[in-house]
Amino acid sequence: MPQPGPRKTWSIKHVYLDVDHGGFEALEAIENSSIVPKPNYVLNSSPEKHQVVWKVEDMDLEEAERLLHAMAREFGGDPAATEATRVLRVPGFANKKYETNFYVEARRESTETYHLRDFKKNRYAASTNVSSVSSP
Repeated sequence: MPQPGPRKTWSIKHVYLDVDHGGFEALEAIENSSIVPKPNYVLNSSPEKHQVVWKVEDMDLEEAERLLHAMAREFGGDPAATEATRVLRVPGFANKKYETNFYVEARRESTETYHLRDFKKNRYAASTNVSSVSSP
């Protein structure tokens, strides 16, 4: 039986968006958006597919997952890839899902560390009722 006491809270260090459709156009929309900050990394995970990563702090598991769902809706990310504890592709390793190996590449876009409020300029709120991130 669990012991009573404070609830364990996860400390989230990164949030991401898994872009499986739209390739370059989806990345361009993210990079030119006023509703999310500049990503820290963009991984080319396979042909025309990307994982976009932001380094964050002071964000708990629930906040991160609400943010992941909202970003997937806004930018056409994979809705099945919105759990905060997902393992992403590793740069330099081969993605073997295809006939020929595709080696994952990463490029750094920013060295900033973001907070939930940085995604909100933007319509992301720290409340539990985040349901949309439509552009203003």
